[in-house]
Amino acid sequence: MIIMSREGAKGWWGIDLPKHIAYLYKPIGHETNWSEYTYKEIFAKKKAKQDYCVMKKREHTREVPGYIYVFFNSCFLFCGYYIMIITRYGEWHLNWKTRNEHKPILTKIKEKLHYGIIPELADERWYIEFCKRNPIPQKGVQKLRGKKFVKCVINSYNNLIDIIL
Repeated sequence: MIIMSREGAKGWWGIDLPKHIAYLYKPIGHETNWSEYTYKEIFAKKKAKQDYCVMKKREHTREVPGYIYVFFNSCFLFCGYYIMIITRYGEWHLNWKTRNEHKPILTKIKEKLHYGIIPELADERWYIEFCKRNPIPQKGVQKLRGKKFVKCVINSYNNLIDIIL
Protein backbone atom coordinates (compact mmCIF):
# COMPACT_ATOMS: atom_id res chain seq x y z
CA MET A 1 0.00 0.00 0.00
CA ILE A 2 1.26 3.44 -0.91
CA ILE A 3 0.41 6.27 1.49
CA MET A 4 0.48 9.96 0.63
CA SER A 5 0.41 12.21 3.70
CA ARG A 6 -1.05 15.71 3.78
CA GLU A 7 2.45 17.24 3.64
CA GLY A 8 3.44 14.93 0.80
CA ALA A 9 0.42 15.93 -1.26
CA LYS A 10 1.30 19.59 -0.75
CA GLY A 11 4.97 19.03 -1.67
CA TRP A 12 4.47 16.67 -4.66
CA TRP A 13 1.24 17.92 -6.15
CA GLY A 14 1.05 21.41 -4.69
CA ILE A 15 -2.49 20.95 -3.35
CA ASP A 16 -3.89 21.30 0.15
CA LEU A 17 -6.08 18.35 1.14
CA PRO A 18 -9.37 19.15 2.91
CA LYS A 19 -9.17 19.23 6.71
CA HIS A 20 -11.19 16.02 7.23
CA ILE A 21 -8.70 13.87 5.21
CA ALA A 22 -5.81 12.35 7.17
CA TYR A 23 -4.00 10.81 4.17
CA LEU A 24 -4.48 9.25 0.74
CA TYR A 25 -3.67 5.62 -0.11
CA LYS A 26 -3.71 3.11 -2.94
CA PRO A 27 -2.66 -0.56 -3.28
CA ILE A 28 0.77 -1.40 -4.73
CA GLY A 29 0.78 -2.63 -8.32
CA HIS A 30 -2.69 -1.41 -9.16
CA GLU A 31 -3.42 1.50 -11.41
CA THR A 32 -6.32 2.78 -9.31
CA ASN A 33 -7.14 6.21 -8.05
CA TRP A 34 -6.10 7.44 -4.63
CA SER A 35 -8.58 6.72 -1.83
CA GLU A 36 -9.20 8.98 1.14
CA TYR A 37 -8.71 7.97 4.75
CA THR A 38 -10.44 10.44 7.07
CA TYR A 39 -9.90 11.40 10.69
CA LYS A 40 -13.41 10.14 11.41
CA GLU A 41 -12.35 6.62 10.33
CA ILE A 42 -9.19 6.81 12.46
CA PHE A 43 -11.12 7.86 15.57
CA ALA A 44 -13.81 5.23 14.96
CA LYS A 45 -11.13 2.54 14.70
CA LYS A 46 -9.44 3.73 17.93
CA LYS A 47 -12.78 3.85 19.75
CA ALA A 48 -13.66 0.33 18.62
CA LYS A 49 -10.29 -0.92 19.90
CA GLN A 50 -10.77 0.86 23.25
CA ASP A 51 -14.29 -0.52 23.62
CA TYR A 52 -13.06 -4.03 22.89
CA CYS A 53 -10.27 -3.73 25.48
CA VAL A 54 -12.64 -2.38 28.13
CA MET A 55 -15.15 -5.16 27.40
CA LYS A 56 -12.43 -7.81 27.73
CA LYS A 57 -11.30 -6.34 31.06
CA ARG A 58 -14.86 -6.27 32.37
CA GLU A 59 -15.67 -9.78 31.18
CA HIS A 60 -12.69 -11.33 32.91
CA THR A 61 -13.48 -14.59 34.70
CA ARG A 62 -11.41 -16.37 37.28
CA GLU A 63 -11.44 -19.65 39.16
CA VAL A 64 -11.67 -19.40 42.93
CA PRO A 65 -11.91 -22.07 45.61
CA GLY A 66 -15.24 -22.58 47.29
CA TYR A 67 -17.49 -25.28 48.60
CA ILE A 68 -20.96 -26.72 48.21
CA TYR A 69 -22.84 -26.50 51.50
CA VAL A 70 -26.01 -28.53 52.14
CA PHE A 71 -28.00 -28.10 55.35
CA PHE A 72 -31.43 -28.81 56.79
CA ASN A 73 -33.62 -25.91 57.91
CA SER A 74 -36.17 -26.94 60.53
CA CYS A 75 -38.18 -23.71 60.58
CA PHE A 76 -41.88 -24.50 60.03
CA LEU A 77 -42.25 -22.07 57.09
CA PHE A 78 -39.11 -22.99 55.18
CA CYS A 79 -38.56 -26.56 56.34
CA GLY A 80 -36.33 -28.66 54.12
CA TYR A 81 -32.87 -29.10 52.69
CA TYR A 82 -31.03 -26.17 51.10
CA ILE A 83 -27.87 -26.01 49.03
CA MET A 84 -25.44 -23.09 48.74
CA ILE A 85 -22.13 -22.35 47.09
CA ILE A 86 -19.83 -20.33 49.31
CA THR A 87 -16.57 -18.61 48.35
CA ARG A 88 -14.73 -15.67 49.81
CA TYR A 89 -16.33 -13.54 47.09
CA GLY A 90 -19.93 -14.33 47.98
CA GLU A 91 -22.66 -16.85 48.69
CA TRP A 92 -25.12 -18.19 46.13
CA HIS A 93 -28.30 -19.96 47.19
CA LEU A 94 -29.14 -22.55 44.58
CA ASN A 95 -32.57 -23.76 45.64
CA TRP A 96 -34.24 -21.01 47.63
CA LYS A 97 -37.91 -21.01 46.88
CA THR A 98 -37.91 -17.45 45.45
CA ARG A 99 -35.07 -17.60 42.90
CA ASN A 100 -34.17 -19.99 40.07
CA GLU A 101 -31.29 -18.15 38.40
CA HIS A 102 -28.75 -20.86 39.28
CA LYS A 103 -30.92 -23.82 38.29
CA PRO A 104 -28.43 -25.10 35.63
CA ILE A 105 -25.62 -25.18 38.21
CA LEU A 106 -27.83 -27.11 40.63
CA THR A 107 -28.70 -29.69 38.00
CA LYS A 108 -25.02 -29.98 37.05
CA ILE A 109 -24.10 -30.69 40.68
CA LYS A 110 -26.81 -33.34 40.99
CA GLU A 111 -25.78 -34.99 37.71
CA LYS A 112 -22.06 -35.12 38.55
CA LEU A 113 -22.58 -36.22 42.17
CA HIS A 114 -25.51 -38.57 41.62
CA TYR A 115 -24.51 -41.17 44.31
CA GLY A 116 -26.60 -43.78 42.51
CA ILE A 117 -29.79 -41.77 42.98
CA ILE A 118 -31.86 -40.18 40.23
CA PRO A 119 -31.97 -36.61 41.58
CA GLU A 120 -35.21 -35.51 39.90
CA LEU A 121 -37.20 -38.39 41.38
CA ALA A 122 -35.77 -38.41 44.92
CA ASP A 123 -34.71 -34.87 45.74
CA GLU A 124 -34.60 -35.19 49.53
CA ARG A 125 -32.79 -38.55 49.36
CA TRP A 126 -30.03 -36.90 47.28
CA TYR A 127 -29.51 -34.21 49.94
CA ILE A 128 -29.35 -36.80 52.73
CA GLU A 129 -26.86 -38.91 50.77
CA PHE A 130 -24.71 -35.82 50.05
CA CYS A 131 -24.61 -34.99 53.77
CA LYS A 132 -23.70 -38.58 54.66
CA ARG A 133 -20.84 -38.75 52.13
CA ASN A 134 -19.47 -35.26 52.86
CA PRO A 135 -20.23 -34.75 56.56
CA ILE A 136 -19.52 -31.74 58.76
CA PRO A 137 -19.14 -32.47 62.48
CA GLN A 138 -22.31 -31.51 64.32
CA LYS A 139 -22.31 -28.96 67.12
CA GLY A 140 -25.14 -29.14 69.62
CA VAL A 141 -28.56 -29.81 68.13
CA GLN A 142 -27.64 -29.24 64.49
CA LYS A 143 -29.21 -31.49 61.92
CA LEU A 144 -27.36 -33.42 59.23
CA ARG A 145 -25.23 -31.16 57.01
CA GLY A 146 -22.34 -31.53 54.58
CA LYS A 147 -19.88 -29.68 52.42
CA LYS A 148 -17.65 -30.50 49.44
CA PHE A 149 -14.82 -28.36 48.10
CA VAL A 150 -15.04 -27.27 44.45
CA LYS A 151 -13.66 -24.59 42.13
CA CYS A 152 -16.04 -21.82 41.15
CA VAL A 153 -15.85 -19.67 38.03
CA ILE A 154 -16.88 -16.09 38.76
CA ASN A 155 -16.71 -12.94 36.67
CA SER A 156 -15.23 -9.58 37.61
CA TYR A 157 -18.58 -8.49 39.11
CA ASN A 158 -18.47 -11.50 41.50
CA ASN A 159 -21.36 -13.30 39.82
CA LEU A 160 -21.30 -17.09 39.77
CA ILE A 161 -20.83 -18.39 36.22
CA ASP A 162 -20.07 -22.10 36.68
CA ILE A 163 -18.51 -24.64 39.00
CA ILE A 164 -15.81 -27.22 38.36
CA LEU A 165 -16.27 -30.53 40.15
